[in-house]
Amino acid sequence: MDVSDFETLKDIVAAGRNRESTALDVVRRPAPYSYHKLCTNVWKAGNLLGHYGVHSVGELAVEVGPKRTDDESENADDVGMRGTIDAAEPLLAILGGAIIGGVADMTPAEPVDAPALVAPAHWDIEATAGCTRLAYGGPPSEPSVSHFERLVWSENPIEPPEPVTPTDDAVRFDGDTWTHEELLAVVSNLVDEYGIDEAAHVVLDADVTTPGGFVAGLLTPLAAGTPIVVPEGAPQEWDELSDDDCIVTDDTTAENRLVTQEVTRSMRGTGRA
Repeated sequence: MDVSDFETLKDIVAAGRNRESTALDVVRRPAPYSYHKLCTNVWKAGNLLGHYGVHSVGELAVEVGPKRTDDESENADDVGMRGTIDAAEPLLAILGGAIIGGVADMTPAEPVDAPALVAPAHWDIEATAGCTRLAYGGPPSEPSVSHFERLVWSENPIEPPEPVTPTDDAVRFDGDTWTHEELLAVVSNLVDEYGIDEAAHVVLDADVTTPGGFVAGLLTPLAAGTPIVVPEGAPQEWDELSDDDCIVTDDTTAENRLVTQEVTRSMRGTGRA
């Protein structure tokens, strides 16, 4: 299926279910995620989040950070790794919320006031009394916080029935919200401009809690069926890096790279900010 044929993020997930190739390869972890497993778990995450009020009028807050770090600080800013993805769980939450009609807020303000919050277990994030807290990387130490991985594992591996339309809102960054069709228009442009396809890798060296980082580093490769690689160390030092691969980076001085700030500027060039 050509990426221009996708109308919503739900279409990307459904197409990925038919692939057995690698979707996410975090080099320091023992095994990569296949597209089939990743997208099946997105369906399961969507079904789970629906139980907690995430739907067309119920938002989802997602704090993206590493499952575990050498510094187990409870403050994400102390760790300095907010926006760093080293496992599939935050991606399952973001896409799981979007495919049931919810809006995934990737830069939530504290106290988080949403039906549900998905965040690293070792981060202490203030939330309102009505917000259900789900933690990945745990198990969580607080009895009031549920273990996201365990709950996802027990859910039904079927596509959520909730309808989603191209004009529905999907993700939010710093108060700016993008619809499914707006995101996919950027995806299609990036695929064409950078020649991203299944034969290459997208090497991720960027903060995915920015519009450009999320769309270029995660959504575009998922739409194209490309493996996302999170290297250990500098992306240029990854052993399997080839000239055909695309490095997505926040480094504005990098040459011949897909720079996330440029993508963000293009996305906000319509008068958003």
